[in-house]
Amino acid sequence: LHMKQTRWDLRGETPVHDGWIEKVRLAVGRADYEHAEIKIEEGKAGTRFLSDGTEGRVELVMRGSPGRQGAFGLQALTRNLEAIGEEAFIPGVEINEMGAFTLQRFEFGKFGLDTGLRIDARELRAELDGRETSTPGLEAGLDWSKTPDTRSFTNVSASAGAFWRPSDPLFLALTLSLSGRAPTEFELFADGPHEGTGTWEVGDPTLSSERALSLEATLRWTSDATRIQAHVWTARYDGFIEERPTGEVYDDLPVFNFRQTDADFIGFEIEAVQTLLTGAEGRLLGSLSGDVVRGDTDLGAPPRIPAFGVTGELSWESETLDASVELRHVGDQTRTAPFEIETDGHTAINASLAWRPLADTPVTVSLRGRNLTDAEIREHASYLKDIAPSPGRSVSLGLAFTF
Repeated sequence: LHMKQTRWDLRGETPVHDGWIEKVRLAVGRADYEHAEIKIEEGKAGTRFLSDGTEGRVELVMRGSPGRQGAFGLQALTRNLEAIGEEAFIPGVEINEMGAFTLQRFEFGKFGLDTGLRIDARELRAELDGRETSTPGLEAGLDWSKTPDTRSFTNVSASAGAFWRPSDPLFLALTLSLSGRAPTEFELFADGPHEGTGTWEVGDPTLSSERALSLEATLRWTSDATRIQAHVWTARYDGFIEERPTGEVYDDLPVFNFRQTDADFIGFEIEAVQTLLTGAEGRLLGSLSGDVVRGDTDLGAPPRIPAFGVTGELSWESETLDASVELRHVGDQTRTAPFEIETDGHTAINASLAWRPLADTPVTVSLRGRNLTDAEIREHASYLKDIAPSPGRSVSLGLAFTF
């Protein structure tokens, strides 16, 4: 890939001295992005992807009062995407979005309530005139000559969470969320070879919005020497959008279709950090974390769901020197979607060193090592895991000046 991006960002905040608004925040960004997929054998670009867009956000922060905090805001985006070349798998698409949101927190002593509400409108307009339908697209029932070029979606997302602090170190929370997501331009209009993922992608222009109802429980324990945080969550999807292999091969590429089914997910995450040693020169910390997720759809196991992961780390923190050694283990993934290969687990060792040689000077020299044992790592979430493993051993040296 040859990539190029030019981006401009403006962010600001101003106080408001009277009324119910305490401050106004503004953010505007403009980006022009281009990348070309280069054919190694020929040394020339096979497909170029161009994207330019502008995004803006304004947020009104309410003046805080005892037991209440809140904010309102608007967010808008406009973006144009274009693919040029014989292997362009998506037509030109114009995307426009508008959203309005509010976040509110209410506290009643040791109890509290967090609420959120967001409304999103999204319109996608594709250039379908004269577009040919590929053989895999025809087999999936597509006919771009008869497909409407514009899709519009409106989604409402809301959440309500209750939290409780029964004692200083303990925090408990339970959150119920309803969310909606409009399909992307790739999920709707793809039809062709995507060399970046080594697949032939076929979209579905009739997809509806993906809706999910989720419930999450949180436990957090924080003291001077110990920090423990755990999350258990479950989500039920109505119209879950996934990209599934069909088992077919076209033009030497496996065919993947975007499908929509109902799905259920459940997951667990935990992290514990313990101070092992404290002295005048610094402190020694030990941490252990783990995560696992399981999903089921109407079509069976969803594709590209990673296996469980466990991470242990030993770190030293001081004014002049930070150092850490991390051991990360990911299990075998044998629960796969149809036509998906299993993935062996792996164990990787990572280390880092950060040295601040001059007191009261924002200069840091860093040394980082990844996968120091040069283990073969294949990420189950990758489309290319069967032909392209993750990077092997790598070492990087850096110099940073912060101001």
